[in-house]
Amino acid sequence: MDFTRLLEIGARAIESNPDPETSGMDLSKIASALSEVFQNDSAASGASGIAVLIQKAMSSGLGEVVGTWIGQGENAPIGEEQVEELVDADALARFAENLGVSQTTARRALADALPQIVDKATPPEDGLLDTLLEQIGGMEGMAGMFGRMFR
Repeated sequence: MDFTRLLEIGARAIESNPDPETSGMDLSKIASALSEVFQNDSAASGASGIAVLIQKAMSSGLGEVVGTWIGQGENAPIGEEQVEELVDADALARFAENLGVSQTTARRALADALPQIVDKATPPEDGLLDTLLEQIGGMEGMAGMFGRMFR
């Protein structure tokens, strides 16, 4: 799935959430703000923002949670405070500013969007995820693979 479509999915998750600050907000405005969140991380690392997010999840103890976003079944939720472990503070501040919302609202919005974006960026087929993880060296290998795919 192309990156623009992933941003649209994330924007819809934010726009349709129950938070009155983001509910009904312009989808293109949200997608643009999301794009900057992912571009910030990828520019700093040379890898895709999704790969960086997966790497941060592994290093911060959220690998299992993010693994549910990659795998089949229900996506595990993350809390507002966990977003700060996945998205750098400057990117979070710019995201909030671009949307014209508080940082609390921005964290809540990203907590809604990130599982959807990663899930749709990594659609596994039956049994494919386990086989793929074995072949590429686990979640770390998966992050490296996405880094190469989205450069």
